[in-house]
Amino acid sequence: MFEPRKLVVTYSVDLPDGRTVETVVRLDEHGLLENAPTEGPEWTRLGGQRCAGCTARCNACRAALAISPVVEAFSGIDSLQEVSARVTMRNYTATVTCPVARVVSSIMGLTMAASGCTTMAPFRAMAIYHQPFSTLEDTVIRAAGFMLLGRWANGTLDAAEPFAPLLEAWQRLEEINLRIGRALQAHCETDAALNGLANLDMFAKAGAFGLESALAALKPALLAWNLVGMPAARN
Repeated sequence: MFEPRKLVVTYSVDLPDGRTVETVVRLDEHGLLENAPTEGPEWTRLGGQRCAGCTARCNACRAALAISPVVEAFSGIDSLQEVSARVTMRNYTATVTCPVARVVSSIMGLTMAASGCTTMAPFRAMAIYHQPFSTLEDTVIRAAGFMLLGRWANGTLDAAEPFAPLLEAWQRLEEINLRIGRALQAHCETDAALNGLANLDMFAKAGAFGLESALAALKPALLAWNLVGMPAARN
């Protein structure tokens, strides 16, 4: 039997100047950040700039609070700087060489999804099965799959427009990315955090446009299985 499990993801980034920036993200069995920040810098405060549907009772944005340690950790680092990054989680380690903005984007995506923000809630299950440095196509397919599983679990799957909620969730994600980006502009000395957030926003925008083509590419493989889960007969 599968049981709910916690997740620990460790990002270690080796910078050209010899420093190593390490970020450890811990998720509980519900896919929420353990020991999530409850206070943060001024740019995390909501003020009158709440996203539509925000239910937060505190004065700070949960998604912004979640990424605030990441923003500080990579402050002063050029977003285009090539770095070596190692990600350790569960029983494997992945190592890549990429611009630092891609690393920041990956950490932000994980922490925002697990922040407890109601706008980010549709992506919480993806955080439990986090895939660092996923391609756009991988992300689109995973998001679509988890959305369908979520609707199945709630008994709300609509065969007429099965992906409508996912497109709406991506639109809301664009809204929160824009609001946090505006708040960060006056705070950041360099653009690593801003470009990391911009990468997330690009995924949200491109995901909405790329969903149909990505599903079309996957459809032949899906059609190889019949309704009882066995390979379809060949003529």
